Amino acid sequence: MLRIELTRADGTPEVRDFDTSSVRIGRDAANDVVVPDPIVSNFHGELRVTEHGIVYHDLRSTNGSLVRRGDRLIRIDREHGRVAIEPGDELLLGHATRAVALRVATFDAASTTPAMAAEIESTLDIGEALEVTERDTLQQLGESADRAVLLALHRFTTHAAGEREVGRLLEYFATGLLSLLPRADRLTVYLESADGDTFEPAYARDRAGKTQPEGLSRTLRDLVLERGRAVLFSASDPEFDVADSLLASGIVNGMCAPLWNGAQTIGLVVVDSRTRNVAPFTLEHLSWLTLFSHQLALGVENARLTTGLFETVDELTCIRTEMEQLAFFDSLTGLHNRRLFIDRLQQAVRVNHRSGHRLAVLYFDLDNFKQINDTLGHDAGDALLRTLSDRLLRCVRNEDTVARIGGDEFAILMSEIGSIEAAQVVASKVLAEFRKPVRVGTHLLRVSASIGITIAPDDGDSAETLLKNADLALYRAKSRGRDLYQFYLDEMNDEITDRLFLQREMWEGLEHAEFVQYFQPVWRLSNASLVGAEVLTRWQHPTRGLLLPEHFIGLAEESELIERIGEHAIIGACEHLARLRRAGRSRVRLSINLSARQFRGGGLPGIFRRAIEATAVDVADLEVEITETMLMENIRETREVLEQLKDLGISIAIDDFGVGYSSLGYLKDLPIDVLKVDRSFVQRVETQREDAEIVAAIIAMAHKLHMQVVAEGIESELQRRFLCDNGCDLGQGFLFGAPQPYPTFAAMVPPHAFSPSTENTTTDWH
Repeated sequence: MLRIELTRADGTPEVRDFDTSSVRIGRDAANDVVVPDPIVSNFHGELRVTEHGIVYHDLRSTNGSLVRRGDRLIRIDREHGRVAIEPGDELLLGHATRAVALRVATFDAASTTPAMAAEIESTLDIGEALEVTERDTLQQLGESADRAVLLALHRFTTHAAGEREVGRLLEYFATGLLSLLPRADRLTVYLESADGDTFEPAYARDRAGKTQPEGLSRTLRDLVLERGRAVLFSASDPEFDVADSLLASGIVNGMCAPLWNGAQTIGLVVVDSRTRNVAPFTLEHLSWLTLFSHQLALGVENARLTTGLFETVDELTCIRTEMEQLAFFDSLTGLHNRRLFIDRLQQAVRVNHRSGHRLAVLYFDLDNFKQINDTLGHDAGDALLRTLSDRLLRCVRNEDTVARIGGDEFAILMSEIGSIEAAQVVASKVLAEFRKPVRVGTHLLRVSASIGITIAPDDGDSAETLLKNADLALYRAKSRGRDLYQFYLDEMNDEITDRLFLQREMWEGLEHAEFVQYFQPVWRLSNASLVGAEVLTRWQHPTRGLLLPEHFIGLAEESELIERIGEHAIIGACEHLARLRRAGRSRVRLSINLSARQFRGGGLPGIFRRAIEATAVDVADLEVEITETMLMENIRETREVLEQLKDLGISIAIDDFGVGYSSLGYLKDLPIDVLKVDRSFVQRVETQREDAEIVAAIIAMAHKLHMQVVAEGIESELQRRFLCDNGCDLGQGFLFGAPQPYPTFAAMVPPHAFSPSTENTTTDWH
């Protein structure tokens, strides 16, 4: 015999006795015992009597359920939906407009068969329900949401549960909300009048305590009702006319939220500040007010309809479910978040350790996603992520876990795989789905992904190790060309160790002035005269000798090292120009290569400005080089920085032209002075007719746009002659000489016709 105490929707208890060993919860299902209101149609499951208690399983509600056992909460495992219930437990089912509280009073285990008991034993082993106190639950949630807000909201709903008086309910509300808003001077609640025509002052509180309510601004009321959501406002806003001025009450700024009960607005909440020179409320504060106001509206409505009695289980279950959703799921895509993924991975590692099965972790991100955000905006990027998230779910099994780790990073957990080929199959599906075009507004976007795969227990026996190894494999996939997957290999750990050691050596090299500058001469092709040089950074390593950029620049660009190295190159170029001038040498132009990271934050123009002022060089002797790829990574920010450099008088050159985006649009719109033709075209002008025609076309186009052309990588006389015949202005390459240290380059620069003290001429670089 099973006795269940049922709390009905109107708050009255009901005792139900069942003499069956299986009680199904459902809606008018054949041969089922239907538990009455407040169970609703989206809750289905089964209660079974066993010698261990009662098991509720086969849970299929959208947001899961909780069991309250004394001061503990037991979260029913979302994947299996099973948990043992003991006498005295309270079952809180899911998230909907109504919930149910089932309290197990007594049971008779005599009808339980041994087979059923064995089944329950295995069920409990699979479920592994999480047992925590309410305090621990809030602490866990606080890691991913504002802890103070969650605690205040929990305290409000707990105190307000069962409150029969609206006045005390408003007191709880004001106390909880004002504890989060130290800049607030006053809170006022207006509730709908009996006739429903107006909003009347119902409660007001300031820092000293409860106070007399003030009248409601008509303009503010109309503004909130028209928009249907909470708003920030300022008393100085011209929308508030003289007759309706908030200034008369001393209000400086504030926020106002509707009390929405799910069907209509039953009131308004106004929080204001009356202290000048205090920062105004923010959108984050507005979101807190909205959350509290929604719960207050439900409380007021329930208090009115049920003589002040809160639907205790219903409201608290909804709050806790919403808090779980906030803590464990990604708000943009609806996928699991990083926290829940790691929790699932840790559980899977433990289970697989006992069973001996393998599991796979796929860690991946989108290739060049930042470019979409920068060019089309974050709304387009968010729409793309939502679409791709839906596609991801089609690539996996029902038992697999898919999570958005952050930004454009995703992960898949595959438990109990038979072989690594299963992970390969899923990775191939993901790559194929991501390659399909995605329609976002009027744009048809094509993206790809790079995937790192690690297998347990082969590659590690902890969640932390597996995630680290998957990330290393992802890095290798990107370095191999992107749009592919890569399994983790043991040597990747050795590589990362070497990279960290090299990174530390670079920091030490900067401190010890080991980075030096070499100069690749640039010549005028028409008369073989020296006009300048490209400044190249070399690393004079204490044990490995002179290192070329390909040995360290790639790693430096992953951190702020590249910014330090780039700043060193800028200062060094200016100092060398000053030395040439003092030595009485002719003016030359030095061209400095820049990295994409140097364009972030807007500090680059200031570095040039300080270096120029410190060395007193002529800014016309400086040129910066950027690649087409760098230019397109963040076109808006790059454009702003380039325009500031141009305002200083620095020339702008596009390096390696022809191998990147080669967009004629940016050539026309950006302040570009020089095009440098990539060496891959120049070196084939003798043998490839198409390349020769491309080079000739670039030269002609650049001249039409009033730009100079520099040919890179000239190695033969035939190449030089072809470029001269087609009007190329300048050239550099081993035909004219390899990069040289400063003393050698300085000796190549001819003396100036005038002494440095009387030099007052400019050179025509064209």
